[in-house]
Amino acid sequence: MIVLDTSVIISFFDNEDVFHSKAVKMLEAFEKEGKRLLITNYVLNEAVTVALRKAGLTKSKELLEFLLEYKNAEIFHVDAKGFMEVVKTFKNQKSNLSFTDCSLLWLAKYYGFKIETFDKDLNSELGKLAGRKRSRR
Repeated sequence: MIVLDTSVIISFFDNEDVFHSKAVKMLEAFEKEGKRLLITNYVLNEAVTVALRKAGLTKSKELLEFLLEYKNAEIFHVDAKGFMEVVKTFKNQKSNLSFTDCSLLWLAKYYGFKIETFDKDLNSELGKLAGRKRSRR
């Protein structure tokens, strides 16, 4: 399963974003390949909030509707048990990742989900996680 980070969603939605073309190509490829995507409730919250601050209420509502209606994606709700695992991940980190980024790191670690992000710090931590997984084989 592929989980989208806020950075991909904002880049896709913002024509002025430096990664806009890359995000559009990525989502088009996922659609063409029939890949299902997950958007966590934390990422949805963060994306709508970023859109509100960057582009205003109307655009943030448009983004919310797009995410809720996007046919190739479903919303993944982190439950109470998952929340406590994200809290542990956040408390134990050494990289200054946001709480939302820690939730994605947790999803990658415990569910094996692939995270698509343009965030270099999150990518670095995901790379370390992948390296540890490889070394156990």
